[in-house]
Amino acid sequence: MAPLRSSLLVSATLLAAVVSARDVPSNVKSFVDSIRGQKQCKNVLAGGFHSAGGDSGNFEYCGDHVSDYDVVYLQGHGGQLVNMDIDCDGVQRGPADDGRCGSSRDTQSRTAFKDTVAGYGSGQKDLDANAHPYVVFGNDGSKPGWHRFNPRQYGIEPLSVMAVVCGNKLIYGVWGDTNGDDGREAMVGEASIALATACYGKGINGNAGHDANDVLYIAFPGKDAVPGAKGAKWNAQNYGDFEKSITGLGDKLTKRIGGGGKCSWKGHCAAQSAEGKGNLRYTAADDSNNRRPLRLRERLLRRPRLQERRVLQTRRDNARPVNRKLALGERIAHARLDPRLERPARPKLPHQQDLEVHLVLGIAGFLAAFSRLLAEAESLAQEAAPGGPGGLVFVPGGLVQAQHAAVVVHPVTFSGAGW
Repeated sequence: MAPLRSSLLVSATLLAAVVSARDVPSNVKSFVDSIRGQKQCKNVLAGGFHSAGGDSGNFEYCGDHVSDYDVVYLQGHGGQLVNMDIDCDGVQRGPADDGRCGSSRDTQSRTAFKDTVAGYGSGQKDLDANAHPYVVFGNDGSKPGWHRFNPRQYGIEPLSVMAVVCGNKLIYGVWGDTNGDDGREAMVGEASIALATACYGKGINGNAGHDANDVLYIAFPGKDAVPGAKGAKWNAQNYGDFEKSITGLGDKLTKRIGGGGKCSWKGHCAAQSAEGKGNLRYTAADDSNNRRPLRLRERLLRRPRLQERRVLQTRRDNARPVNRKLALGERIAHARLDPRLERPARPKLPHQQDLEVHLVLGIAGFLAAFSRLLAEAESLAQEAAPGGPGGLVFVPGGLVQAQHAAVVVHPVTFSGAGW
């Protein structure tokens, strides 16, 4: 009875895999065509990897569309993508295990994110390659000259949803494991047997994958790509149940492709993705400010946004009261048109008023004294003939009286207000 139950469970798993597979949406199909038509990546995040042992080693993690669609993917040269090797790591001999992983020669009992899965509290201790569709993405290693790539430097989170285009189907999985340096070459292009079965059927086993370089693995940077503890059925016992639990998020993420994605404008993701770590020449120094210089294309795309902000600022300025702080030219122009901007006369200070009073009184006193002097001079002139004996002559500083040969000067003093 047990073998029958196991057979029924495996059949149900395979049926669910077939049902869960979907046609490639038009936007994703156009994306694949454009990548292959371009022949090779222009903005290489990391290169020198192998899709198959002994090949050219020119397969790369590509960032051509980090700034517009916010995605990272694998690509080769000459229009090639990568292949699909089979990974059987994680939980062993689970309910979905149909024995096809038995032929694998490098199976490990854990995945790279075992602790994270166990920490979700669903009772699942680790990913199960027979039930969970996951992608092996990223390359670790300590060997000298080993080619490495850490997806987290570009904002790709562990157990985030990934999209895989394979066999004319679109399959959703999660980033569930990484490649190590236990082989002779740094390899890329590997997925769990559950995901590979959904792509190519039950002819797949632990030692027989898909050799053609026509598989596209797409990763989505950002925390919004992570389903988290409650966003996926981590304790699912078959592929269909788990893949169904992440389908909604997968559909949302693939809408980034071809339509500007989650970015409000095409240059936006370059600054937002991975807190600015979408820089194709990212270094640890970028952590200091999480920014990078924009490429020329991004600056050109940003200009309409800057112009829009200037228009809005102008509208806000025009709506302000007329007594706002203006530039000198504006004050002159507005003063001619608006009397409200004319500066009122300043009130005089007390010491200024006292000084003016004293000045006026002093001038008045001088004029009065001078008038009296003229009157006295005129009176004396009438008493004696000018220049004769005893006569008086008015000179500056006094009156001169001529008496015989002597000359007597009578000084004249002034008195009056202010003297």
